[in-house]
Amino acid sequence: MILSRISGRSGALRALALLAIPGVLGGASACQIDLPPLQAKGDAAGPDAADAGADACIGCQDAAGEVGCPANSVVLGAGRCCPANLELSLPGTYASGLLLQGDDAIVYGERNGRAWAARVDRCDGAVLAESTDFVAQDGRIRGAALSGDQLVLGGSYLVNGKDRWFAAWGSVATMTGFAVHQTTVTIPTIVSAVAVDSGAAWFAGTYRFGAAEARAMLARVNLTDSTDCISFPGGASGEGGGVFLDSGLLRFASKSNGRLYAASDDPNSCGILGGCKCGVAGALLDLDGRFVISTRAAALHDGALYAVGGSATSAWPVSQQGVYVARSNPDLSLAAKFIWVQPGNLIDDARGVDVAGDGSVAVAVARGCSDLLLLGVQDCSFGAILGLPANFDASSQPTFATPLPDVNEVTGVRYEPEPSAGILVAANRYASSYTPGSATLMRCTRDGKCP
Repeated sequence: MILSRISGRSGALRALALLAIPGVLGGASACQIDLPPLQAKGDAAGPDAADAGADACIGCQDAAGEVGCPANSVVLGAGRCCPANLELSLPGTYASGLLLQGDDAIVYGERNGRAWAARVDRCDGAVLAESTDFVAQDGRIRGAALSGDQLVLGGSYLVNGKDRWFAAWGSVATMTGFAVHQTTVTIPTIVSAVAVDSGAAWFAGTYRFGAAEARAMLARVNLTDSTDCISFPGGASGEGGGVFLDSGLLRFASKSNGRLYAASDDPNSCGILGGCKCGVAGALLDLDGRFVISTRAAALHDGALYAVGGSATSAWPVSQQGVYVARSNPDLSLAAKFIWVQPGNLIDDARGVDVAGDGSVAVAVARGCSDLLLLGVQDCSFGAILGLPANFDASSQPTFATPLPDVNEVTGVRYEPEPSAGILVAANRYASSYTPGSATLMRCTRDGKCP
């Protein structure tokens, strides 16, 4: 065997350090890497910042190039042997979600109150690049999408204690050179999901965020001249949960007046006369009459739109509250729904969803949240991940339902593309009630076993 991807002045030293970590080469214990506090804004990068993490994992290949990783490891990319039970703590940060690009994970949210995004090596958890250089005010990134090497982000920043939405786009490799668009709308607004078209980005969000009369919002930003427009699909009160571009159509998911709303339209018909005057064709999807408390996230797979959130049989008093997973057909009709109801009087909420190539579904869950309306940061008790089989229906049994008692909420899940890898999970631990403390990135197996 030879060791690959070990180079640079400090690469060999990091390799020797990894050899000493139990579980990296055949041990039974999980590999937990707690990084020191991340560099503050404006700090100079250290001499090894450029290659930190890129060479830190051990890739095991023999002379013929065959991969032969030891036990308790997974193979990433071009033959990198990596800890199967990766668990990474990022002090001072909050993770809203994550994306995957090659051997890296893009984690986004906030750090010490500032909107933040980082590119993390998903082999050993080293932070390769990060930035808080988006807006001068405090804020949070709430959604992200990739278009080649361009990372497009959406979120909110604070003005006099009220949220206003913003968009940023720049290099995912270096996390530098971001162009930023800040809305001039003074009404509290956020954007929480992103899709990228040729020369434009679309954002699903919430207008009058934090208010009982909140409305689902669809925004578009021209990435050339930074002009924007907004519209309100569904019309009624609600929140935006997901937006996608698929086969020439703009797909949208939201909560609308206590119901799940799905819509689609030709994106070229939008942006007329300076406004997003989309003739959106939409439909309300009935979840057996359940009241939709939130539509927090969505995914698109083979033309089907998946939406997740919290629901109950009645809004007040809350009864039979539980997480829902809904799948709609391309014609906007409801294909399937699944309701996960657990004992207890507090609120369970779904925060993220991903669909594997074979159609399997993973859901990020926050359990025992005390905020009925699920606005802002909730005081949640613990996280969980929920798995469903491909082509699930109301009678399906979860493939896994894994509680994560060491975190307060799970906000993101992504199936790793490699056959031997698993599900990458973004979660958060609170420092105190309602106060984010540290984001956690961990690798769980595809059958839901976590560190």
